[in-house]
Amino acid sequence: STFPSGIPSLSFRPSISPSNAPSASANPSDSPVTSTPTQVPSKAPVVPVKTFFNDANINSGLLNLNNKAQIIACGSTNTEMVRKLGIDDSTAELTVEVPESGDYAVNVSYLSKGNRPLTIQVNNDAVKEFLFESSSQYWCNESGGGIGTTAVLRIELEGFIEGSNTITFGGGDLNNKSMPLLEWISIVPK
Repeated sequence: STFPSGIPSLSFRPSISPSNAPSASANPSDSPVTSTPTQVPSKAPVVPVKTFFNDANINSGLLNLNNKAQIIACGSTNTEMVRKLGIDDSTAELTVEVPESGDYAVNVSYLSKGNRPLTIQVNNDAVKEFLFESSSQYWCNESGGGIGTTAVLRIELEGFIEGSNTITFGGGDLNNKSMPLLEWISIVPK
């Protein structure tokens, strides 16, 4: 046959007929194997959700109540942050949910005038120390009109269990050392 323009059309014929079609079984008399799809339950993916430190459980040291960890309003970021972590063993604890046990990356929003260490612990496991590099020339509400700016540091944390987890910031071997101001965290897929 040809198209109206005179171009011959091509005809395709299968080279496999039902009699010579490949079979899933070695014996032609066996019935074909069929499978029914099944749904495998899967864990919900980790969706980055910010957990703010104004929701943290603050554990202040008792030696010097004027130097305890506290939530402050940071005028330059228009948010609240926790400060004075590590002084007199003060800590901030956040509770987060993860879909399965394992290691996770955690973004930490912070403000620091100068490099500052920070200790972090997941579910009472080993305390780990991280260095938070300077994010600003100024603190939040520093006199002289300076404006503090935040940065986000991505860190790898181990020891999460499926469900609810407690992350503790501050304390450890760095007691009484200045640590950065903390704004929020988010758990992110690795």
